[in-house]
Amino acid sequence: MLKLKNNIVQLSWLRGMAIIFVLFSHILRVIEIDNATGEKLDIFPLLKCLDIGSFGVLLFFALSGCTLYISLSQREFKRSGFLIRRFFRIWPLFTFSIVVYVFFSISMSQYTETAVNLWITNQLSYSLSMQDLVYYLLLINNYFGQYQIINGAYWSLPVEFQFYLMFSIIYPVIYRTPLWISIIFTISIVVLSYVLYLYLNTRTSYNDYVFFKSIFSFLGGIIVAKVYLRKAYRYNLLFVFLAISSILFLAVFIRYTPLITTLHIEAWVLLSLLLLWIVLNMNTSKLINLKLLKVLEMFGTVSYSMYLFHNLLIMGTFLIFESLIDFQAWAAQILYAIFIMAAAYFISKIIYEQLEVKIINFGRKYEK
Repeated sequence: MLKLKNNIVQLSWLRGMAIIFVLFSHILRVIEIDNATGEKLDIFPLLKCLDIGSFGVLLFFALSGCTLYISLSQREFKRSGFLIRRFFRIWPLFTFSIVVYVFFSISMSQYTETAVNLWITNQLSYSLSMQDLVYYLLLINNYFGQYQIINGAYWSLPVEFQFYLMFSIIYPVIYRTPLWISIIFTISIVVLSYVLYLYLNTRTSYNDYVFFKSIFSFLGGIIVAKVYLRKAYRYNLLFVFLAISSILFLAVFIRYTPLITTLHIEAWVLLSLLLLWIVLNMNTSKLINLKLLKVLEMFGTVSYSMYLFHNLLIMGTFLIFESLIDFQAWAAQILYAIFIMAAAYFISKIIYEQLEVKIINFGRKYEK
């Protein structure tokens, strides 16, 4: 088995790429609608190309499966310790963010009386019952209660934690069996999950049951990791550049092609796994100091804090600047996007250093 360093920098690059896609997707949700008239605005083409936030989340799922498998393959697996560590990785900061968002929505409640941007009002005007709050805190809000309130980005967090629970059960099987058996095993889970998804979706449309539909991305990340640990390849930079460019072009093409929207999740999953494999096997020796990749690494490091709190920043700054800036102008859209990117990073870096890292370290004390 391949011996690895504690940190694979390429995975941080991909996390940075994924969070940037999510960030731009939500930036566009607020600037694409004229808040005075409700009319849809013309968006700068490059910004539209970055509007693939769902692809970014699926890439996060694939990265999660890959990272967990690689990490645990280098040390002894203890189910209780693993679950404790994963709990502290997600839940405390998630709970803190809920408190922050609830107070924000209360303070901005008057805005919903005149706002026409439904993406904002849906996250500011809602009735949060104690039952809904319990569902969110138990990370089962993708099955019960009101779906996608408080913060639209919360939809993926219960799915992620449910992937962790599943991983704690299936990891020993995948780790100890030959590759071909692992592939058949994971494909069986994917097929069963997809059939279950179709069944649940026909019975009720109350929630999305996205866990069953997106499980392919997480399990695919595990298989990518297992293959990588058996034998790592080193693709040359020209091939990597052409491959990544093609993958991202196809991801954007799928986003804006109605003919294949019914299968866009499945197509994005395949592209995210291919992207993961290419980047994981790229030769990084000549790229390690490249400025763009340094930026991606910076964003990747604070990606969880940024994922939780970026919508708060986007909505808050939009409410301040909307009456001062004409978002019909492409220059205003670009400057606003750059400002959000910079502000989101620095705020997330503070949260990461002051809260996230300390919570993770606290969880590690109880892992053993």
